[in-house]
Amino acid sequence: MKQNAILILLIFFLSSVVYADVIYLKNGNRLEGRIVAKNKTSVVVEMAFGKISISKKDILRVIRASGLKTAITQSERLIHLGAEEHAVAYLEKLLPKYGKKKVFREALAEAYIAAGKGYLEENQYHLAENSFRISQRYSSRYDLEEDFQNIQKQKEKATGYQKQADLAWDQGNTTEALRLYLLTIENYPAFAEEVGKNLSQSALEEGNQNLRKERFDRAVFFYDLCLEYTPEFFALIEQRWLYAKVQHISKSFLQQENWQEATKALEEVLEASPSYPPALFLVGLSWERQQDLSQAFYYYQKVLGKEDLWRGSSNQLEKARALAQEKLGIRSPSIEQPHRLEAKASGKWEKLSSPHFEVLHQNKNIGKKVLDSLEHHWKKIQLRLAPQPWKAKWLQMCQVHVHPNKESYVLHTRMPPWSEGVALVRYSGGRLRSHNIHLYMNAPLLTSAILPHELTHVMYPWFLDYEVRLPLWLSEGVAMLNEPDFRQRSRMRIVRNAFNKGEAFSLQDLVSLESYPEDDKKVSIFYGQSFSVTKYLLDKGGAAKLKRFSENLSRGVPRALAIVYSIRSVSDFEKEWQSYVRKQN
Repeated sequence: MKQNAILILLIFFLSSVVYADVIYLKNGNRLEGRIVAKNKTSVVVEMAFGKISISKKDILRVIRASGLKTAITQSERLIHLGAEEHAVAYLEKLLPKYGKKKVFREALAEAYIAAGKGYLEENQYHLAENSFRISQRYSSRYDLEEDFQNIQKQKEKATGYQKQADLAWDQGNTTEALRLYLLTIENYPAFAEEVGKNLSQSALEEGNQNLRKERFDRAVFFYDLCLEYTPEFFALIEQRWLYAKVQHISKSFLQQENWQEATKALEEVLEASPSYPPALFLVGLSWERQQDLSQAFYYYQKVLGKEDLWRGSSNQLEKARALAQEKLGIRSPSIEQPHRLEAKASGKWEKLSSPHFEVLHQNKNIGKKVLDSLEHHWKKIQLRLAPQPWKAKWLQMCQVHVHPNKESYVLHTRMPPWSEGVALVRYSGGRLRSHNIHLYMNAPLLTSAILPHELTHVMYPWFLDYEVRLPLWLSEGVAMLNEPDFRQRSRMRIVRNAFNKGEAFSLQDLVSLESYPEDDKKVSIFYGQSFSVTKYLLDKGGAAKLKRFSENLSRGVPRALAIVYSIRSVSDFEKEWQSYVRKQN
């Protein structure tokens, strides 16, 4: 629980054979492993590094290990090494075999208690309480009254902070309310869901106050905190958030002439709003300072809404920069009047086209914004997830329908009410038949999160040469890899909260799902957990391994994990992933 996950897995792998059969050889050597087969002339022993065959004439004697004794010794060693969760998982697998043995049940209780103590050290009180209660199912000989009392005190302490926070919120003291809501979660993370909405509103007001005072770094911090708990607020604060971000980057990197970091940070802004003119201009300026003049010209042209080719002329570049700067007229957005994207439908379908997309819309401004975002993310998704180098041809235009409202979208697509968008991709045997995306224009996260999500559903089958059909969890997980940071942080928070409350899917259940859960809360957990698991795979091995894993899924998840990531089972993978989730706190 406290050690590197890879090291723990290595220890677990080795320890699974250390306490086993002992084979003494006539030459004085001794081997420890598990005898898995034997015949008249030899025995086959499974070692940590594989199986070996030993001639019986070379064996002096064999001491066979007791299965029950080995299991208990294994568990004790894993607990000693700080791998309490692995000890629990190991013994749970053996429960059907040894569950009636009192000594085994006591060992399992001790493993759960050790895991609970570890959770207490990490302030995961809900998980600790669950572990302690499970331990009591197997043995009542252990006194846990003090631990339960400490957990209850912690819960009461958090409840006290929450009541004080609610009072401060009712009195309009958002600074104090935010401090107390954060203390509530710090003291009992399982309360995050209850206080999340008020916390977001408090953080939003703190962001506004700091923006008024031009403390852009603090404004960004509070706006990001607000969006982590309530991503849907993005539609209300988009312009303020973008303005604060760009001003913060300008002060932090541009004024220090740190052009590379500035470019990286501004590109992250464009992930959420690809057509934001100040960010486009400053990216162009950063590339110009890095002597990449063609890139600089490209971004200046984006500000101007043009796609002229650069002919290598410095005069042409200077003119584009001057025109872009003139067009900007950057001013701080209104704080008192929240910005909302005007999304009135004309009632008449119109069409906009680009090299890769055809957008059908009923609002020209939104149609243009969607088209610009599609082309922006089309390039970004290739850089993030495509096999490198990737030069395959886009086989046909993708048609994107931006419906005038959610009702029209649901009626046309027959998607459930919680759906924000859908990609319809038909292919078989390496051949694409059609690909379309349906969105609705007043969705709060239309171009920042929903569009790149659905576009990834269209593009990833392309990267897989239209040969592979992904399971539901991985299809959604890959799509969420291209959502903006604040939406991803929100996904991870939902997973942690579900994990703390014991509401998360087991990975075996998750990878077996063939349809979306019917319950809205379960849908939210499904999406968050699918993202978290897929993000872990990407972090573990990069895009190339994620692609190989996808291609091997026809052999089953356990086999694909073993081939690509050297993970022996879904159970082992779940332990790795759980460790990853806890580290995201």
